[in-house]
Amino acid sequence: MEIHVPIQPQPLFTIGGIIVTNTLLTSWIAVVVVILFALLVSRRMRLVPTGIQNFGEAIVELMLNMGEQAAGPAARRFLPLVLTLFLYIWFANWIGVALRLFGNILAGFILVEVMLQIVPIVVPAVFLGVELGVGLIQALIFAILTLAFLSIAASHGGHAEAEHH
Repeated sequence: MEIHVPIQPQPLFTIGGIIVTNTLLTSWIAVVVVILFALLVSRRMRLVPTGIQNFGEAIVELMLNMGEQAAGPAARRFLPLVLTLFLYIWFANWIGVALRLFGNILAGFILVEVMLQIVPIVVPAVFLGVELGVGLIQALIFAILTLAFLSIAASHGGHAEAEHH
């Protein structure tokens, strides 16, 4: 039994001389999913949220609370950027874009492929679920680290300006 795992992005088609790979296409899909999610969440906003607005507000609240724990009040300033990155990475991992640590995604992919060869359907589904959870955790860690870095960078910039005046 030989399992072939392609590491490089696979070319799918070209648009005006630009090669569109499987990674680029799924990245575009992830961007569209983030935009559609934002539109659905904010479409019929109510004071007391229900349905998908409730889910969207829960994500914003979670990220804001975690951000304020990591970066203090500066978290509000960077929340739009960090939350957008989080949602993009989360959705991109969900649809299979290799934005996570290369070793993690390769190991997970190989594990699912081997399990598909040994025990089709049920066991690989469990591992696929674990992979989706790992993707969510990695997106969350990336977002918090980005927020912490931006907060530190902004606070040092403010001190440098104060010293010059």
